[in-house]
Amino acid sequence: MADICTQSDFQRWKKPEFCYLCGYTLGDGTPLNSDHCPPKGMFAVADRQNYPLLFKVHAKCNHNWHRRDEQMAIFFDYLHGGTKASNPELQKKLTLLRVQNDQGIFQAISNFPLRPLAYRVIRGMHALLYGTYLPERTQHHVHYPIPEVDFNNQYRPVQNEMQTYSFAKALCTAQKTNTCDRVFAYNRQFKYVCTWHQFDNGDPLCIFAFDIYRFHKFAIDIEDFTEAFVGCYTVGDVPIAATWCSKLEVEHTKREVLYPLL
Repeated sequence: MADICTQSDFQRWKKPEFCYLCGYTLGDGTPLNSDHCPPKGMFAVADRQNYPLLFKVHAKCNHNWHRRDEQMAIFFDYLHGGTKASNPELQKKLTLLRVQNDQGIFQAISNFPLRPLAYRVIRGMHALLYGTYLPERTQHHVHYPIPEVDFNNQYRPVQNEMQTYSFAKALCTAQKTNTCDRVFAYNRQFKYVCTWHQFDNGDPLCIFAFDIYRFHKFAIDIEDFTEAFVGCYTVGDVPIAATWCSKLEVEHTKREVLYPLL
């Protein structure tokens, strides 16, 4: 079981010798810089001290994320009481919409880079925990705690897929039986937990959940809607250090399944 929960844990942990964004070695002569994953702009200044997750990456790879990181920083700065969102120039970087359905009228962001952010976090944590590269085109599935709007169904929120609950139950079992790998950082405002499992046909998959603050609180409440990023991805070769989920039958409360970061 890999456990990176303190700054000293992170400092002692062997860091990837490749750029987790492109997979190529850090020793190829390409200029390098440090990348925060998740981006530090998502966190309150006080929470950046204990402790940030910093990866060495190629400067060019990191620069490709600049605009999306800036969009996320504007959103989170507002949530942390900052003033970026009132800056007219910065406002232009977010596309705001008013969405009306039978639940009311809501403010929505149409260019919020949540999908690429989530998969970037998954790839970063895979590289950190297992020392192997997770390609950008890896088959994966992610449930997002902020609901997406279904434009084909009267602008109602897109509901959970049933597999999300199965993944959440497996993660609860893994945590209760100490058969998971995890990373906590940014004053424990970032939490990532994963475990390895098998499809019915025997193929391996990694099941994960992570959260940044309590992300679901930034959106409308939906009954029985999973409140963390939850999903899975598949790899050709399972990392040697992977922790496999226990096969014990364990009971979980509904509250635990809806927020499977115990």
